[in-house]
Amino acid sequence: MARQPTSMRLRESNQITRIPRVDFTDQRVQEQGLSQLSSSLQRMSSFFLQQSADKAKIEGAEYGAANAPTPQQINEAYKKGQELELPGDKSTVYGRSVRKAALEIADDQITALASMGMSNLAQVFDNALNDDTMTDQQRAALAAEIGVNDFGPQSFANALDTINAGYAAVLDENAPGVARKFRAQSAITANSKYNKYLEAYVKKENQRLENSFLQAHETIFSVESIGDLLTGQGGVDAIKRKRQEQTTKSVTFLEGSEIKTFQDNMDATQKTAAMQVLTDATFAQKDPVKIISNVQKNTVGGDTPIGVRNSVQLLKSMGMSNTEIAQELRKRQTEIVNFEENEQAAVNAKAEQDFKQLKANVITAMGTGNTEAFETAIEALRINNPLEAANLEQKFIEAGRRRTVSDPDVRSSLVNLISSAELSFDDVATAVADGTLSNKDIEYFQGEANKIENEEFSETANLMRGIFELPANYTAIKDTDPNFDKARIFARLRGRLEQQLTLARKEGTEYNAFEIMNKLIAEEGGAILEAEKTIKVNSANSLIKTLNALSNEFQPIGIEIFELGDFQRAIDFLESQRRLDRSDRIPATKMFEDKDFVGRIQTLKQGLEASQ
Repeated sequence: MARQPTSMRLRESNQITRIPRVDFTDQRVQEQGLSQLSSSLQRMSSFFLQQSADKAKIEGAEYGAANAPTPQQINEAYKKGQELELPGDKSTVYGRSVRKAALEIADDQITALASMGMSNLAQVFDNALNDDTMTDQQRAALAAEIGVNDFGPQSFANALDTINAGYAAVLDENAPGVARKFRAQSAITANSKYNKYLEAYVKKENQRLENSFLQAHETIFSVESIGDLLTGQGGVDAIKRKRQEQTTKSVTFLEGSEIKTFQDNMDATQKTAAMQVLTDATFAQKDPVKIISNVQKNTVGGDTPIGVRNSVQLLKSMGMSNTEIAQELRKRQTEIVNFEENEQAAVNAKAEQDFKQLKANVITAMGTGNTEAFETAIEALRINNPLEAANLEQKFIEAGRRRTVSDPDVRSSLVNLISSAELSFDDVATAVADGTLSNKDIEYFQGEANKIENEEFSETANLMRGIFELPANYTAIKDTDPNFDKARIFARLRGRLEQQLTLARKEGTEYNAFEIMNKLIAEEGGAILEAEKTIKVNSANSLIKTLNALSNEFQPIGIEIFELGDFQRAIDFLESQRRLDRSDRIPATKMFEDKDFVGRIQTLKQGLEASQ
């Protein structure tokens, strides 16, 4: 076995070991001095280098600015799709400064050119959109000229992108950072122009669609198309569906009051179509009156033409009552009858026109005694109507081939003189000498003058005229004249007075005109009273007729037309209208003053009293 080594123990000692110090102060001072000198040299070197760099930057910027790409060069590169050549380089301070200055100017110019290009493009698109005088061919030519397919928003967006991409491409390789910055800024401008054009385009397109809709609506919902539906089965339901479809489409384009107007127009179209179909279908039947009556009573059955049934149903759905529909039909019936009568009258008039004219020519010649004109006219009439020509020729021969009709003005003057009891022999003689009286009238007026020349008769006749309250020179013509009956009585009494005068002369007896007049008036007393009553009744009935002319205004207030002689009901009606405010009266009486009501009511009361 090997022997283990013997362990040793170190003993501690209280003695301290001291190492001698070396002093390096001189070396440190020397080192500091050298370091300060080096720093000073470095600062001097950096200063001179910075001075040189600053000078290079300034000179480079000046050169870069002076030699930056021109707008023409930029546009040339844009058109050719080439990279823009920039002066300077990236390895020297001078070169970098040249490049930076040129690039800044080029960036500004590219931005301006792109903005101008986008503005010009926007102007072209705006003109194409808003110029309504431009034809489709002109728009197509313009689109091809600027390199787009059309003038829609997408084409505008693509054209804007083309401008921006083209100008950005000239810097993509040489200055990709600037190109990216340009793209970002230019995109903002392009987006603004695009949104503005899009808004205008949408507005224009909506207007076009609205116009197209309204034009189509005029055909789809026309009187003709609605009328066609009314003549078929399920026509009313089909009209309702079509109306709903048109209403649904209309809200896409219309709003507010426009929708209300649109609905009102459809109402008018429906009513017009329904009344046309209803009228045609009704009056095409053998008994239209029966159909009108059934409409009034709401008893239109399955045997009634489908056009009538559908039209009545549609009109009722629009708020018209059966009475209103029937009233409208009666109105149209009256118009049809009047038209047919007028049309037939026109046909008859045309058929007789030639004959009447030829006959008038003959009678005119006979009346004036113009023998030459008579011969010409009678030959023409003889060809047209030989029998009538022979008849007129015989009358002219019997008149001694002189005038057969007195001058109307002269005759009227002499008649007035008779009425006023002033006709004399000299008046008649003057007319005879002038050749203005026919043979028959010469005899008549001479007889009348003879009577009037009798002073007693003349005075009595004038007195009797005053009793009857007839104006001077009055002649009764129509029975509608208020004084017609009194004038007839006066004429009858005057004639009897004349008879008495003629008889007295013939027998040579005494003639007391005043006494005879009193006797005659006494005999005619009842007739005179009746004449006055008749005047009052006729006046009142005339007012009744005037009121009935307003029958279309009676219906809304429940008033039926007035029968002739129904004076009390007419009085009650006017009194009720008189008591109402103007706004509540029927249209015809709205402007009546109180005196207007009083006068009419008084006329009716006199008529009522006279009729009892």
